[in-house]
Amino acid sequence: MYREKLVFHNRGTHTMKIFVRYPKELGEYVEFNPTNGYIQPLSDFESWIKFNPRPDILTKCKRYLTGDEQITVVLKVMSELQAVPVLFKLKAEFTTDSLEITPRDIDFGQLYDQVAPSVKVRLMNRSKLPQKLSFFQIPKELIAEPDKGCLHLLPLEQSYMTLTFNPQRDEFYGDTSGTMWLRVLTGEIMAKELKMTFTATKEKCPVLFDKSKILYPSLSEGETCESLVTVSLNTGMQKDYMVEFTPPPYKLSGLKFCPRTAVAKPGKPVLMQILYDARVRNYDGLVAQELQAEMGNDKPVEVLKNRLIEEELKKKVEEVKKDKKKEEKKAVKKEVKKVVKKTKKQEEEEELARIQEEEAKKKEEEERLQKILADFNKEEELYKFGGRVYDNIVDNELQSQHYEWLVPCSFIPTDKSSPVKTTYIYIKTVVSRPTLLVVPQTLDFGELAVSCRKVLYLDIENADDEMCVPVSYTHLTLPTNREV
Repeated sequence: MYREKLVFHNRGTHTMKIFVRYPKELGEYVEFNPTNGYIQPLSDFESWIKFNPRPDILTKCKRYLTGDEQITVVLKVMSELQAVPVLFKLKAEFTTDSLEITPRDIDFGQLYDQVAPSVKVRLMNRSKLPQKLSFFQIPKELIAEPDKGCLHLLPLEQSYMTLTFNPQRDEFYGDTSGTMWLRVLTGEIMAKELKMTFTATKEKCPVLFDKSKILYPSLSEGETCESLVTVSLNTGMQKDYMVEFTPPPYKLSGLKFCPRTAVAKPGKPVLMQILYDARVRNYDGLVAQELQAEMGNDKPVEVLKNRLIEEELKKKVEEVKKDKKKEEKKAVKKEVKKVVKKTKKQEEEEELARIQEEEAKKKEEEERLQKILADFNKEEELYKFGGRVYDNIVDNELQSQHYEWLVPCSFIPTDKSSPVKTTYIYIKTVVSRPTLLVVPQTLDFGELAVSCRKVLYLDIENADDEMCVPVSYTHLTLPTNREV
């Protein structure tokens, strides 16, 4: 419902009686208070208009439509002392306060200790007015990002929110569910509350890690760092478990797991080494194609499951091949190739056609590569590998690169009495550009005889804008026991 004040002015010297006239179709949506009255000479007269539109107004007032969900109606102010009526227009543009939430009912599925699953929620503003969103009465187990679930959506804008389920009590196991409320304010004039629900099931994880979060220090390009993780079985587990880590490709992450596959036995923990090679890695459409060709279409969390299926299929294929070899007979077919002499003109024409074909293929390949690079969405493609990246760029130069990875760990009993299940390890890496460059980084003096001297030179470059502190050299002891 909307209210607006109208002011009528009498510029004459006589008192005027006025009354407002409007179309009959608009009668149930518009109300004037008062609808008529007297205006004293050289005075003003105030009247209030109340507009209460409903969805059926677009049908009943169809002949007044001037656009998509817009109406324009001409109203008249009549007076007995004035033959010409005063005209004014009532314009209105209608919209909805709808907010589309996908998904509305969130299922976090099964989760284990030290695991906090996240769900990406899509929010779509279907209104032509801006909307302000905020969560209230949100359960303690839920974490809303960004800004604790407070968003501002422009008209017809789409955004995403991440909800993370992180139970506070470690001893809690079983099913849990709850509700949360999202308050929506549309255009400062309409507010409503939307209900969302969530469910989750927490189970006791058979496989445990001594640390489920690994934060590597900031390293310069070319440096390496390692971390050790102990994999053990939970108390009460009597079966052996086969454990397999599926890290993101080394070309993309620089992470190496050794070993990637191991068998964890009760009371016998397994030591896992994770090596990180710090380098700036640019991920684009071309790199994505190479990785897809190497890995295929398997999802990281399904690698162990697919490998077990492939082993069974290989056994069956080998049995079939053995049977076929017994039945097959070798046959050799000889083909006689006819040599046809070509004239010089024919050879020139074929060479010209070959060159044109190569140029067309080269142009087609360039267009294909440009399309791949243009259509590539780095954030979504990294999300498929369980990662995200933040590039710290200053003055159009990359200063540091921050990667976050969720590395899946699949496990299954060695007797295959239960299906493959998955838990995760969080890894964060930071690589920065070195500010001091030394060339060469390796000094090779070669073979030196006793009492001989050899001089090598180092080029030291300051890549930073500020002056470096004085440089000190460390003395090296060579096999000849002479200091350099």
